[in-house]
Amino acid sequence: MLQAQITSLSNSLSFIQQENVKFVDPQVGCVKEKEDLDRKFLRTGMIHEFRRVRELKKVHEINELRLAQDLKREEESHKSLLVQ
Repeated sequence: MLQAQITSLSNSLSFIQQENVKFVDPQVGCVKEKEDLDRKFLRTGMIHEFRRVRELKKVHEINELRLAQDLKREEESHKSLLVQ
């Protein structure tokens, strides 16, 4: 009789532990998915920020080039006015 109760309690405990594992697994999966999504979001944000900075640098370089060309033209026109 006592052995039957021990076996029954053991089986119940085993069943409860399995249910707890089933219950915890989706949560762990959700946490892992959230962490993965956070990492992807961060990585995507970093990529977009890198591209944005790269484009800004490109625009800045183009503006500097235009300013240098304008300055060169102004210097040439100034020299031509001095020669006349």
